[in-house]
Amino acid sequence: MPELIEDPCSSPKCTTPVLGWEARCQFCCVVWCAEHDTEENHECVKLARLGWDERREALLKVKEARKERDLQKVIDQVTAHQSDLQKEIHSLRPGYECKLTIPDLQTLLESKWYAGLNVHFLITFANDETKCLLRVRQPYVPPPPTEIVDTVTTSEVTTLNYLRGNGIPVPGAWLPRHLSSDLQRFPFNYFIYEFMPGKPLKLDKDPFNPLDLSADGIRKFVEEYGKMQIQLSTLPVPLPRPRIGCLFPSSEGDEKVEVDPWVGGMTFMKPHPPYFLGPFKTQKERYLAHIDATLEYISKGALYKEKIIDDYLWHLELRELVEASKVLDKEIKEVFVKHADEREDHLMVDEERNVVAVLDWEWQVELSQSRLTPK
Repeated sequence: MPELIEDPCSSPKCTTPVLGWEARCQFCCVVWCAEHDTEENHECVKLARLGWDERREALLKVKEARKERDLQKVIDQVTAHQSDLQKEIHSLRPGYECKLTIPDLQTLLESKWYAGLNVHFLITFANDETKCLLRVRQPYVPPPPTEIVDTVTTSEVTTLNYLRGNGIPVPGAWLPRHLSSDLQRFPFNYFIYEFMPGKPLKLDKDPFNPLDLSADGIRKFVEEYGKMQIQLSTLPVPLPRPRIGCLFPSSEGDEKVEVDPWVGGMTFMKPHPPYFLGPFKTQKERYLAHIDATLEYISKGALYKEKIIDDYLWHLELRELVEASKVLDKEIKEVFVKHADEREDHLMVDEERNVVAVLDWEWQVELSQSRLTPK
């Protein structure tokens, strides 16, 4: 998961906060402190006795069982609140009867309408071709604080609507009811957004070999990616005081936007409230904040413990270099929206591999100082 925060140990009587890359088991997704991460408590630790091939197969079964358990929980929660969800959806498009389709587990697994963080449910409207999606976050235990989830959701919805309103092919989106009204929140995190055509772009990548694409295919990809970057580079965010951070609704209550904290993850945040950093006046402020946050994580043993001294000293040296930079200390004059998780599958393409939409603006949507034209 993107957030790197202090979580409680899963042992009922333990009060030790747990923090680090390896705090949450990558297979069963449960958090244990060092004292209670034992064979008696943690099934995955028992599997360490097995040989490599047998252990790998057993751990994959644990991971698959956890995935199915989490997906079934999402299905059950959405089903339990289907009526209220449909009322909320109907309020977004009055006059159109809506249908929220909730598949069973096997159908969901076969559809692949889920990923590591989110699950999608199709919304259709009677006598209308418009489609929407209900995006629900998977139920990790312990769940992230509502402060983090609500901030991430608000920033993403704001960014989507700002970009869509300025001609960028992204889905329009709506905040969940607990963020847009006085209604009580559901026991799961979600928001609703428009269904976009196309399918995720897939590139066969190998770090030791060239892309498995023809010359025409590579040219097409570069052209389409370049067009999208050029669109973003011609869309400076109109702000009275340009800052580096993320987009949020204006505090004035109108349709304008403003820059507030950088909704980052991993080491570009704090392990405790307030979790997010920024906004920043200069690149120096931005980089120093990131370095200082990383130093805190290193000092708490949250990263790679076997290299803790080298990591800490290296970041101290990096901090000195950034602190001495005059170039990074220049106050910015304009900012642009940048997608900071470009893994190619955030691009939706048609049969001719034309980019028809850009998705996955969750986490680390960056307001960058530089224009985004292709290099």
